[in-house]
Amino acid sequence: MVGKQTICSYCFGYAGGFAIGSRYALLFGYQYVDIHYEVKAILKDFTNVFYASSIAVAELLFLFRIGKIELKLPLKTENDILEKILDFRIQTVMFSKQNFETYLSLQIKDNHKDMKDHLIISQAISDRITLISSDKELDFYENQKLKWIYNKR
Repeated sequence: MVGKQTICSYCFGYAGGFAIGSRYALLFGYQYVDIHYEVKAILKDFTNVFYASSIAVAELLFLFRIGKIELKLPLKTENDILEKILDFRIQTVMFSKQNFETYLSLQIKDNHKDMKDHLIISQAISDRITLISSDKELDFYENQKLKWIYNKR
């Protein structure tokens, strides 16, 4: 997967495909809450292949476990979430040694202190993936080779 050009707080994509992360993983194919119409078009295009960072999936499962998020789908367990991710044709992309090397060299924007964001940004950069995010601060990382699409809410 590394080295292919494309399009991902939380989405990755490879040539002809995209990966979606914690916020969007369970909205895909069901409800498009807080997703801009341009991003909806990407999600609705059945010719795309979807991926999710293992970091984003772990965050989703953790937030569900501690009761910080309520899901739009009737899911009761973390296993239900994982099954739904598979139902939505989303493949998990594991965090690699190369991703850690990029993370170690990543220049962090002042006041952007979310480690999970930094890991996902590093994965997108080193795997040459385009990130889809609602976080306006990601423009700071463009000079570090981050390609991204802003999900306007």
